[in-house]
Amino acid sequence: MSAEGTESLAGTRETESLAIGEPLMEEVCEQENCKQALAQDRLQLAALYTLQHRLHAKRRVSWWSRASADTPAAPAARCALAAHR
Repeated sequence: MSAEGTESLAGTRETESLAIGEPLMEEVCEQENCKQALAQDRLQLAALYTLQHRLHAKRRVSWWSRASADTPAAPAARCALAAHR
């Protein structure tokens, strides 16, 4: 196989892909598309924050329940703890 007369496929594809990618980049950068992407990201961020907050609250409640169960409590406090379990 001779290397004469062959050109690099990577060089050709890179040039072609830049020309093809320009309209896509323009579409991505349009103001309305940016606004939609930002709104979607904010929703996802809010969902992540809520999930993290719930997990943190669960851990605190779990820790409090274990700590309360380990220490002797008055009979009224035991009834209150049992009602919440």
